[in-house]
Amino acid sequence: KKKKMKLNKPLLLFIVTIWILFCYFKVKQPQQNLKCLFLKKNCALSNFGGHVEKGFESVKEAYQQLFEEGIDSGSQFVAYYKGEKVVDLYAGYANKKKQLKYTADTLTLTFSCSKVLESLSIAMMVDRGILNYNEKITTYWPEFPNKNVTLEQLMKYEARLPHVQLSSLKEALDDTSYFRKLLEKTPLIPHVPNTRAYHAYTRGLILNELVKMVTKQSLGAFLRENINDIDTLDYYMGNFPEDKEALRADMKEISLYEMIFKVAIPTYLLPFRSTLPKEVQHFFKKLISSKTLTHKALFVIPKKDRDYNSKLFRTIELPSANGHTNAYTLATIANALLHEGTFAHDNTTLFKDASILNIAESNPVTQFDLVLQKETSVTKGGFGRIGNLYGWNGMGGSTMRWDRQHQLAYSYVMNTMEPFPYKRVPRLEAALFKAIQVIEENH
Repeated sequence: KKKKMKLNKPLLLFIVTIWILFCYFKVKQPQQNLKCLFLKKNCALSNFGGHVEKGFESVKEAYQQLFEEGIDSGSQFVAYYKGEKVVDLYAGYANKKKQLKYTADTLTLTFSCSKVLESLSIAMMVDRGILNYNEKITTYWPEFPNKNVTLEQLMKYEARLPHVQLSSLKEALDDTSYFRKLLEKTPLIPHVPNTRAYHAYTRGLILNELVKMVTKQSLGAFLRENINDIDTLDYYMGNFPEDKEALRADMKEISLYEMIFKVAIPTYLLPFRSTLPKEVQHFFKKLISSKTLTHKALFVIPKKDRDYNSKLFRTIELPSANGHTNAYTLATIANALLHEGTFAHDNTTLFKDASILNIAESNPVTQFDLVLQKETSVTKGGFGRIGNLYGWNGMGGSTMRWDRQHQLAYSYVMNTMEPFPYKRVPRLEAALFKAIQVIEENH
């Protein structure tokens, strides 16, 4: 009789423990020590700056706590309330290895927060009569593959073109017609009633080609012409300038180790890690499987070009995903949107007819998103909406939002991506809304 192999449980436990610790250390910040990693103590709070107005001290405390607990390593948070800047905070490092400190002027990649500026640009073109939300895309672009989709439907991610077979960013940079030709031959995904499919990259690629056809300039050029000319604002959709390199923060992305760590390791093997909600685990599993629509839509960029700190990535125009800016710029623009598109500091206005902004924010439709695997609400002009909040999040946690009910506008940007579910912004939002509640109750 053959002898059965005995399972060496201590050895197996040792191997699993080493692997778990390897994954855990790979996803944490390099400046954190053991007490910070495991006990959430002795985490570094470095280079803290900025200010808050009276009544918003609790927001400052919540922001500091993110660093003290090792959740944040470099970021900026800015908020306006009733037209006044009440929070302007920054801390940490823009680049830890180079000892480059995070400042109020640091420029960082904001990923899908770029979609808010993209939607704003389209609203400005509708205001000027260049585009029409109710018009079919083929009116401007006869070769567009979806013959029936309108501009409004594209803005709501209903064009059925959530991904393309992109072979090379360099090739796209060298050939100005590359994306147009690629999009024209891309097949539509099957129609599923009462759903949408998040166009993580492709909404911006489509809009950029559309804008080039009707204005003879790119979406990035339009933004530079209409946003960066406004004093104190800094926003770059591709074409990142050489003279701003000293202000640029390097982005630390979520690693494969982190996805495995969050999804594959049972809680009983690692009791000190938080349990992910089932819907988030489901999303992550879709994300790491290369055959799913979720993976294809969110990983349009070829793996060889997926270096978010490369010069190539910040040079090419990817309007939905590679805007570089700071929280001050995004919050200031959001505050202007609360005031009919007018900037308080110089009375510059974005719209000839301010009613177009009401149109862009109108008709929010909630549908299940086949890519994000959850319900999302998007307005006629492509702005996301959650309750009273308009705006959108970027991958890893960057945020730009405005709330008409409370006359509140705010933005958070960072240099270290955070995995789902996000912790930083919800905690800052909770402190911000609590401060406003106290202020309004006392008045």
